[in-house]
Amino acid sequence: MASAQVRRNGVDARRNPRGPVSMRVSAFGGVPRGGGAMQVQAKKIVGVLLITFVVYTIIATPDKASDLIAQWFSAISSSCKWVGNEIADLAG
Repeated sequence: MASAQVRRNGVDARRNPRGPVSMRVSAFGGVPRGGGAMQVQAKKIVGVLLITFVVYTIIATPDKASDLIAQWFSAISSSCKWVGNEIADLAG
């Protein structure tokens, strides 16, 4: 009985309850989900370039970097205040 619950349609539900990656489909058409190796490498490269750019900007122009950080914190703060006000309005 336990083995019937574990195996569904020939797939071991404990290891991969939704079936093999090739069988999964995204909500945007028939594009397979589960990114490939190229996609993972591209994300890593973009992340490294972004971090390098941020560090370079901080070292090269610390005054501009501090102004940008102040603007980001101001934007985040105002966004949080807006969300809080909307939730308070919804709560009544």
